[in-house]
Amino acid sequence: MRLERSSPRFRVSLRGRLSLKNSPSNYPAFVKDISLKGAKLSLDNSIKVFLKDKLYLYLSLPEEALLSAEVVWIRQYSERKDIGVAFNELLPFQKEKIRLYIEKNFSHIQIS
Repeated sequence: MRLERSSPRFRVSLRGRLSLKNSPSNYPAFVKDISLKGAKLSLDNSIKVFLKDKLYLYLSLPEEALLSAEVVWIRQYSERKDIGVAFNELLPFQKEKIRLYIEKNFSHIQIS
């Protein structure tokens, strides 16, 4: 069953870092698209993530943003894996950072 998106996604090329909750390590992540509700990340295959894992995503939008998220899907490829994450309970200032980033980089779009 395919779930319809409640928030439009925007194709981006952002470098970020992620850390799994309860883990001191962090890993490079490439953000392929983003919305106010979540993001699609590309990771090295060596990074072990599972459905429903909780993680933190660190981004520069250009201001630093620390976003709490949950893994909602995983697609494995030969050289990498893509994962979809849903943001968890973003605070108003975190949503505002994402909104401003999208509006700045997609100037024809306004998000409410």
